[in-house]
Order: sequence, then structure tokens, then C-alpha cells
Amino acid sequence: MMKKTFCLLIFRLAFLNTALFAQIYPLDSTFGLQGKTIVDITCMNIAQNHIATQSDGKIVLATSKVSYTTGYDYDFCLLRFNPDGSLDNSFGNQGMILTDLGSTEDFAFDIAIQLDDKIIVVGTSGEFTDRDFSLARFNADGTIDQSFGSNGIVKTSVLYDDELYSVAIQSDGKIVAGGTGNSIGYIFRFLPDGSLDLSFGNSGKVSLQYGGYTSVKDIIIMNDGSILAAGQIGGNGADGFVTKINSDGSANTSFGSNGKYIVNFGNQEYITSMSCQSDGKIVLGGAYGYMIGSNPTIDFLIVRLLPEGILDNSFNSSGKITFGFGLNNYNGCNSLAINAGNEIFAVGYCNTFQQTNSNFAIAKLMSNGNFDLTYGNSGKVITDFGSSKDKGQGAIFDLNEGLLVSGVYGDSSNPIICRYKSSIFDNISELLKNGDCISIFPNPCKDYVQIDLSLIQEKVKEIAIIDLLGNEVKKITSTDSFYPILRIQTNFLPKGVYQLKINIGDVVLTKRLIKQ
Repeated sequence: MMKKTFCLLIFRLAFLNTALFAQIYPLDSTFGLQGKTIVDITCMNIAQNHIATQSDGKIVLATSKVSYTTGYDYDFCLLRFNPDGSLDNSFGNQGMILTDLGSTEDFAFDIAIQLDDKIIVVGTSGEFTDRDFSLARFNADGTIDQSFGSNGIVKTSVLYDDELYSVAIQSDGKIVAGGTGNSIGYIFRFLPDGSLDLSFGNSGKVSLQYGGYTSVKDIIIMNDGSILAAGQIGGNGADGFVTKINSDGSANTSFGSNGKYIVNFGNQEYITSMSCQSDGKIVLGGAYGYMIGSNPTIDFLIVRLLPEGILDNSFNSSGKITFGFGLNNYNGCNSLAINAGNEIFAVGYCNTFQQTNSNFAIAKLMSNGNFDLTYGNSGKVITDFGSSKDKGQGAIFDLNEGLLVSGVYGDSSNPIICRYKSSIFDNISELLKNGDCISIFPNPCKDYVQIDLSLIQEKVKEIAIIDLLGNEVKKITSTDSFYPILRIQTNFLPKGVYQLKINIGDVVLTKRLIKQ
């Protein structure tokens, strides 16, 4: 019996050694088909395929599908996926719902899910430059919500070329949407029935103009009801901005400089996304460099501000970080996702100067702005799905902390959704099924944590606890006695998320540890 157990242990250790290196690439092969699902429909080449999740974990993607029956005709398109990445055939027509808003160019740009699982989609509807700000609301099952606006659709306009790029939902059900019209940035607030909230700003809207061109690209509703809006400024150069307005639509002049922070580091700055940490710090994502000239170079740009709207110099010692992906010199961040430990995932694309080989690009930063060197290739991941025109666009976490990423694939801009592991070295639960070799308890812990090392006691070289900044806060070396049940005091640790590392020679087993 002992010989059999020992042989089984050796087999497991050999398997762990192989599997550990196989997981350096974090695409989750259990999702869809080898980590991805591509939907064979043709969408617009400027598609912004963003995603949101319903309460049961199902994933809804908003895009715009084109048909060619009488020329080009684009319609709002919803796709719903099961949590495993397969299309949900109970949703519409085999997982897809098309909605004609009454024009040939109905483009969907963003999506949000209400608390009752109803679906809000925003974008634009019209022809050429004569377009209206547009919203549609769908019931949880995908049928159009006839109680919203006119037969489920709301349109409003300022002058021309009116487009909504972002939407967020307040706790009271009011809908806040932002975009651009006539080169001016706009934020609208709608009542739950789709009518404009006349108590907000100027008859339901707030206009922003910081240069020759201003566009709102992302919106966040704060706990106190105030609104953060981030986006792009054009004119002689290109800068980004973030502004804060009060719940009534008035400017919050205590934020930044007279209510706004301008992102200007000396080159061209493009802000496309925004997210907030649990401590209220604001993270902006986009691109930095020059998009014109004979040799344009564009890098990811990540900026962090303090809650009051000033640069946070504790982030990468400067408040910002710019980076590329290898030899690719045309890179851009389209979305940000921040987990409970304030780790930042920046999602977008990397491409060549000739823009002939675009791939998904993901970077993981720790809360201090340094790369998480345990993730992918020193904190970066490039995914080639087999076409030269792949771009990551949307990013959210699923119910199990998997990183869901949406985007476009191929010449027809097919919608694609994939899932990445957010912590690829949390491998004990994945590689030792059912805890049959090592168990860690209690987790979450308070005063102590116990580790059952009975099957690997002789192999253990070192055990360490690492905080989210990469600091080693506790270490037990092989000079100590590794009892079958090892008890480690954790009462000295601040509340938060840590990583437990168990070195057994050629393999380092790791597990996320939560201190309450």
C-alpha cells in the first residue's frame, strides 16, 4: 500500500511539473472551443463588441450585424452565451437577436444589465452623418421591452453624427449614457421608462467641450450618485480627459482642476476606458504616442488618479505607465477590468506598423503599477486566434473570477468571446482535484491557516505567503519541521488577498489565500 501511494505521488508530481509550464499561457481551454467562441456573422468593421453578464452567469454581447439584401443594412445584434462559452440556443434565434431601429446604420457600441436582468444597449441610428443617439431595452429573455420608450427604442438628437459610446445604470434604475454629437461630448440621463430625466443638467443632458472635439468614451456611476466621464479631446493635438459631475448634472469643481483632469504627457493621448478600484482610485486606459507620420508608434497607456482627480504618483512612481508588446508598434488598450485585489487587466490589441497582423493583447498590473511577472510572459499575453485582424475590445470578470474578453475576428469582423485565467498560478485546486493531496483550511482565514502536507511532507522545501505587491510577508524554510498538518499564524496579516506558495523542488504549488 505504501509503495502504491509513493508511486502515485511521483506520478502526480511529474504531472504537476508538466502542467505548470503548460499553464504559463492563461487562455482557459475549458471555455468554448479551446478557450474561445467565434460567431460566424458579418459585423461592421468599426464594431465595439462589448459584453455584460446576467445574474445567472450568462454572457450577453452587443454588436451590429450587416445584411446585404438591399445594400448594406446594419442592425443592433445581441448574442448570448452560456457560462461555458457555448451559444445559448434558448435566446432568440439560436442565440442571436436582431433589432432594426429604423435606419440602414444601426450601430451598437455598449451594453449594461439592469438588476432585473433586462438588457440596455446604446449606440447610434441613421445614415452617414445624420445619426441619432439611440438606446434599446430588452427583457431578460431577449424580447424587446415594449414599456421602454417607443416600442423598446429611444432616440434623441442634438444636430448630426450623434453617437452613444457608453452606458451605466444607477441604483434607482435611471440610465446614464455618454457619447458625442456635433463634435461635443454629451452625458444624458434617462428615467427607467426611457424618457429624459429633466432634473438632470440642461433638460436631461450635460454638454462637455474641452477642445475642437470632445467625446465621452466611458462612464462610471459612483456610490454617492456622482458620475465620472472619461474620453477624448481633439483639436491641434489629442489629449484625454476625465470629469466628475454631481448627481444633478452640475460640475463637481472640487475634482481635479475645476471639475476635470486633462491627460497630457507630451504626445498624443487617447483615453478609451475607465475603471475604479475599491479604494476609489480611478484608472484610465488607452493609447499613447503618435498615430501620424511615416513611423507611427502607439503604446498602451494606463493612468491612475486619486479620488480627488490628481495624478497618483504611487502608481509606477509617476502615475502612469506606457508599454508595447514586443516588436509590435501599434498598440491600444480598449478595456480595463479590476479585480477585488485591485489588480488591473488592460485588454486591447497589438499590431504591426503596416497594420497587417493584429492580435489580442492583455497586460496584468499589480496595484502598484508593476507588471505581474507570474502572468503570461512577464505580465503580458498576446493571443493569435488565426486571423490577421483580431482585436480585444470588452473585458469583465465572470462569477468565478475568469477574465472574459470580447472582440472582433477576421476580415468579416466576426464577434469573438474568450476567457482567460486571471491568476494562472493558483494551481493547487486545478491540478490536485478535490484536494486529494493537499488541503488548506480555513480559507478565508483569520488567526491561522492549516496545510495538510501528509502526502508531500518529504518534498517540501519552502512555504511562503506573498502579498499583492509581491512582498514576502511570511516564510518557512526546510530547516523548520514540516509536520503532516502545518499550522501558520496569520493574525499579524492585514485583511486582504495573498498568495500561498509551496515549493516542492521542481514545482511551486500556489493558492490564493484570503485573510479576513
